[in-house]
Amino acid sequence: MQHKINTNLKYFLPKSGSPPYINQHYQKLLASIRDKIKDGGYSTTQQREKRSILRIAIQSLGSPLWGENCGASSDEGGASGFSLTMFLIALRGLLRSAFATALITIPTHLFQDKAFIQRVERLCDTVVRLESFAGSEKEKNPVFKDYHGLIHVVQIPRLNSLIPAQQEMPDLAFKLRRKKFTIEKLHLPPELSQSFSESSGIGDGSKSFGCSTSSTSKLAF
Repeated sequence: MQHKINTNLKYFLPKSGSPPYINQHYQKLLASIRDKIKDGGYSTTQQREKRSILRIAIQSLGSPLWGENCGASSDEGGASGFSLTMFLIALRGLLRSAFATALITIPTHLFQDKAFIQRVERLCDTVVRLESFAGSEKEKNPVFKDYHGLIHVVQIPRLNSLIPAQQEMPDLAFKLRRKKFTIEKLHLPPELSQSFSESSGIGDGSKSFGCSTSSTSKLAF
């Protein structure tokens, strides 16, 4: 028995003026995505000979450019702190019944409430955080001279589980090129310990190794 999911936009959006409120920019974006899924034949209920995947990219979601106040509540009837989270819930409902995927970037440095950022992360399947070296002490560190920043894998997709999968991820770094974004494993150069340097005489001018000696011993060569 198959269960059909209602893809009507009114099913996911609350009535205007009733909390939680979604601002008009998010409403227009959801309507545009819904129309694209329907007109392009990306819905799971539509039959097509050749299937393709709809790839959606949304940049700087949650920034003031989208009419968002960075998760803070508003008492003047504007976008409330629930606007971004409600948009993600509605977007997940649309994508669940379509052959589509969405890549969203959120400027988390604009949000002061860390708990709000965690709520946003729970509404996503995969969460990756980029740490840039620009303007930081790591930019001048010779260890990171070949890289432009680090990549932190915060959350990965989970199947039939209530909590995200926990596994150790290697340290990743990225490089920026003119037409390429390269991700590599971070390889740090080996570092000699101080005890090894002292025992081997490295850095001490009084100790040297060689094949000659100034003594008159018969063992000299």
